[in-house]
Order: sequence, then C-alpha cells, then structure tokens
Amino acid sequence: MITVTADEAQQTARELDGAAAKGDWMGLLHGLTISLKDCIDMKGVRTTGASKILQANVAESDAYVTARLRRNGAVIVGKDNLHEWVFGPTSQSRHFGAVHNPWNPNCIAGGSSGGSAASVACGMCVGAIGSDTGGSIRIPAAFNGVAGLRPTVGRVSNRGSLHVSRAFDTLGPLARRVSDVARIFAAIAGHDEDDVMSVDRPVPSFLPQLGEGVEGLRIGFMRRWFFDGLHPEVEQAMHQSLQTFRELGVEVVELDLGDVEQSQALVAFGVVVADAFQIHAAQIAQRAADYGEDVLARLRLGEGVSGARYAEGMRWIEVWRHRLRRVFSTVDAIFSLDETPRKWDAFISKNADYYQR
Repeated sequence: MITVTADEAQQTARELDGAAAKGDWMGLLHGLTISLKDCIDMKGVRTTGASKILQANVAESDAYVTARLRRNGAVIVGKDNLHEWVFGPTSQSRHFGAVHNPWNPNCIAGGSSGGSAASVACGMCVGAIGSDTGGSIRIPAAFNGVAGLRPTVGRVSNRGSLHVSRAFDTLGPLARRVSDVARIFAAIAGHDEDDVMSVDRPVPSFLPQLGEGVEGLRIGFMRRWFFDGLHPEVEQAMHQSLQTFRELGVEVVELDLGDVEQSQALVAFGVVVADAFQIHAAQIAQRAADYGEDVLARLRLGEGVSGARYAEGMRWIEVWRHRLRRVFSTVDAIFSLDETPRKWDAFISKNADYYQR
C-alpha cells in the first residue's frame, strides 16, 4: 500500500459500530474493509498513480466510486500500490517499491492493480477496488488467487480516477469470495450524469440469484488463439475448468470468434496506446525523466500511431462488437484466457528496435 488511512478507518468503524448497536444498517457494505487502487481519489488523501509526478497530489474530493462505498457503509483502509500511471502488468513500481505476491514474495503480483489484489490476498481488507483497461484487474486477481470483475465500460463511473484510454477504462472490485465481489459491484454500479462514459441503464437485481447454480447455461470457448502456445500446466488448468463446468450441468460448445488476434495489433497497440500517449504527451515533453523507463517506452508506442491506423482500429472494434452480439445470442458466457501479458511480450520482442531507439 502507498497510503494507509488508519485513523479515518478506525473512526468510520466506530461510527458503524454505534449505528449497528442502535439497529441501524448503513448499506450493502456495512463494516466491510476496502482498499482503493491509488489511481482513485479519496478526499484529503494523496492520489499518486505510483508516479513521481503525482507524489504530492492530494485529492480535493472523493471519486464517484469512493462516495458510493462510503454511502454503503464501507471502511476504507488505504490506497493500494500499482504499476506506475496505471500502465503495466507487474506493479513493480520504480518510485514506491514493487508489489510482492503474498503467496511467494519472489513473484510479482501482476498489474496494474497488483496492490489491490495483494491487499485482499494477504488479509489487509475484505475487498478492493482496482481499474482495468487491458487486464489490470483480471491479471492480478489470477496471480493472487482472488476473484476480480472487470465490469462493462460505463456501468461503474470512472469520475475521479486516472485514465489510460477512456473508451476501455473501468473500475471494478476484487475480493476473496465471488459473493463479496458481487456485493461491492452492486454498491458501486450505477449511472453518473457527470461521467461522459457512464451508461444510463438500470442495474439488474442480481444479488438474490447468487445461490443459484449454473446448470443449463451454455459456455462457448475458442481453441485457436486462446489455447495456442500455452504452458502445459496452464492448458491443463483450462481444460479442468471446462470439465468442472460440464460436471455442474453447463453445456460447453466450441466457437469461432473470427480474427480475434487482430485485437492486439489494432486495439491494444493501436487505439489504447495512442489514447494513453495523448493523455501524457505534454507532460512527457517536459518531464520524461520522471517516468519509469518501461512506462515511458509503452506510452511512446502511441506516438507513432497514425490517424489511419487509429481509424482502422475503431472500425475493427465496431465489427467485433456486432459479432459478439450475435455470439451472445447463442451462449451465456465465453470462456477465455487473458492474452495480454504473453502477447505483449511477443509484441515487444518483435519491436525491439523501437526500444533500442
């Protein structure tokens, strides 16, 4: 963690205990301890983004999510370490120290929400709020053995948080138990009229269904791309997971999602990196030395994305979303593997000359 808010957390806990003694219930998260990824504002507390540039940046108001947590009775215990500027898969912070994996301190915690997942895994809190643009909740959730949810963009307001790419950024919960993830999500989801990306649609009442089984659902999976070149243990775990679903009464069907491999070239290394560079361009021109080398290199990938390349990525996204709407008319879920870390490595190797420059 970068900042621990012990005094405020203890005061909140005392107030909640007092309310409980009177028979008052303060909301879905009454007394639940929560940590915030340090890219999310909490009034009177630093929001650093694990960066040197923002190390003295004190938030003047709560982020929308922070306010929703408070309103539902959460006890916020502090701000989690992360990968600098919310833009990397390891959470090895140059300025605030590396996040270690609680199960093996010699291993990374994943990123960019590494501190959020680690704080849950080692028992610092019951739940945490992370952010996800290209895997930043899902990767550390997997690495730390906890549950994590990347909501649909617009379901949870991003107002009061640092951005990578507005069209893909979303905040979401992590916890040891799926039921706690669901409860936190129910508390923070909803329309925010001051967030341009927020979607004005009712949040379904899903909490009463948590105890129901999955029998009768259909899950689709695609062998190509998602199962290509996997480590044998990872591949075995994937197949075991599918078999578990079958044993629970799920119908597992094979899908062809088309040119999904284009997502990395056109979206991750086109649209997203261009968006990220646009946010930081002026600051990089003035303070490039204050960025970690790995983050600066990733951001500068977006400098070379042409308008035509960006437009090509946007057109691919439109077709992809249309394709997915059809897929979800036949299946309830898609079983997949987050390809970001290993595909990123492959991309970096292929473009090694760029980094040497």
